[in-house]
Amino acid sequence: MAPFEFYKSEGSARPLLISVPHAGTFFPGSCREQFDPGIVSHPPDTDWWVDKLYDFAPKRGIALIKANYSRYVIDLNRRADDSGLYPKDRFQTRLFPDQTFDGQKLLLRPLRSEEKRDRIEQIYKPYYQKITTELAALRESHQRVLLVDAHSIRRLVPSIQSQPFPDLILSNRKGQSCREGVIQKGAKVLRESYQVTINDPFQGGAITEAFGAPDRGIEALQLEMSQDLYWNEGEWSEGAFALKGLLEKFVLELAEEVACKDSGGT
Repeated sequence: MAPFEFYKSEGSARPLLISVPHAGTFFPGSCREQFDPGIVSHPPDTDWWVDKLYDFAPKRGIALIKANYSRYVIDLNRRADDSGLYPKDRFQTRLFPDQTFDGQKLLLRPLRSEEKRDRIEQIYKPYYQKITTELAALRESHQRVLLVDAHSIRRLVPSIQSQPFPDLILSNRKGQSCREGVIQKGAKVLRESYQVTINDPFQGGAITEAFGAPDRGIEALQLEMSQDLYWNEGEWSEGAFALKGLLEKFVLELAEEVACKDSGGT
């Protein structure tokens, strides 16, 4: 299977690209034996159906890239050298996860070094290269561009924090991956209907870190959302339609924001 699906923008391309790195559920035959069959059939920390929430994007002039492989095969939102994104005293899963968010053991045997190398070469690097290529193409016709890295998570994950998460969490690596004016514009739109925090408790992952370079015209932010806003044990929830409509407004207004030379922030 290809490492990702790419949905090209239709018509005139807006200065925005959407990345969905954790909605994949595929386990190649070569690694299925490494996991409990229950994990393979229903990987619990998947960002379920996030790509479907943004499936309006291509028709609105916005391309979307969605990973096909489960984050348990390799986590695309972790650094390639597997160094931690957060302080050592905070729970965090790794590039090659060995446990779920709930502490459940994942691997039936340790991964071999060649298996790790192959996954980096065949899955991780192609995903990052595609984002690089698409952002460069957008920069040819736009002064500034934006990468939105789209995620979701269960409302309560005690290993990360004891309290439930807010509805939506925007992050920009504490101001490093996109300008303040951009993230505040996004927060303003989302706060029309939901509780929104910025850089708390998530600050953005390896994707926003790798691509966000405001001084070179590339903004990058991460949007995390609580899954109960749209999904409940395999079914769309009542709020899914409203959320999808707001997400469309969110990305369109952000695209307009970055298109303006005086979009604010530093």
